Amino acid sequence: MSDKQPSVMVIDGAFLVKAYNHLGKDVTHFVPWLDRFCDEITPKHHWRFRTYYIDALPYKRYNNPSSKEKRNYAEKENFFRKINRLERYSVREGYCKLETHTDIEDGVRRRKITQKMVDVLFSTEVTRIAWSGEAKHITIIAGDGDYVPAVIAAQNAGVIMRLYYGNRGSTKTAQKLMDIVDERFDLFEALERDSD
Repeated sequence: MSDKQPSVMVIDGAFLVKAYNHLGKDVTHFVPWLDRFCDEITPKHHWRFRTYYIDALPYKRYNNPSSKEKRNYAEKENFFRKINRLERYSVREGYCKLETHTDIEDGVRRRKITQKMVDVLFSTEVTRIAWSGEAKHITIIAGDGDYVPAVIAAQNAGVIMRLYYGNRGSTKTAQKLMDIVDERFDLFEALERDSD
């Protein structure tokens, strides 16, 4: 491995799982598949030094959570534990929050569960990796335009930014993110090749 450059991956977990599910893949095989897939998409003259998997734990009420909330939370914790046990993987956990707002037009109160901290964790990891010198090549699997400033910060540190994007079904990648990265690859094409 000494003749190869280290490469790091930073994955928006919800984005990747959505793409994986869109192709009808069996979710029970996701963790072993993830490890193999990340090795397969590592650039040819690099070795995958580390993978950061960023996602949020599901919503669970602080007081008196329902049995479904407890079960979903425990299942996601177990899922993260399995990823953390893969060699050179680190999970960064955000959380989900129930937000209530009143619609201005019709005055109806609406509730929505939203992820918190995921964008910040993702951007912080990309920026930290680049400026610490951990790797000069970062592959991201993501779609959120909020990651653009982190990509620019990494490029300013001399890092090549490589994006696996997805634009099928509800999996969308922001145009600004597509425009700013150094290299771009279709995630769905990679997933379909992986099925062959």
